[in-house]
Amino acid sequence: MADGRIGVEAGMGEGPGAMLNDILLLAFCSILAIGGLATVVWELVTGRFLNIDGLWLSLISLTVTVVFGGVIAWSAYTGDVQRMLRRGKKKPDGESGS
Repeated sequence: MADGRIGVEAGMGEGPGAMLNDILLLAFCSILAIGGLATVVWELVTGRFLNIDGLWLSLISLTVTVVFGGVIAWSAYTGDVQRMLRRGKKKPDGESGS
């Protein structure tokens, strides 16, 4: 009888084309996380933070930043970013270093 547990993969995608997907995912998450922070900074600088609309926009922007920044932080914590960088620096088979 089956165990019933589902295996969870520790790393990001594997296989052909997965590195491009991982890079695009992290780039998209970075843009949204930075955009959320930029919105909060804009709210503070312009003084719109002090009314109820500004507070809600800042709260939502910080939530977006935490969610998408969490993806980036988790991939850095698990070493996925380092693996992608190492895979990108690998020389193709047959090339020598000299």
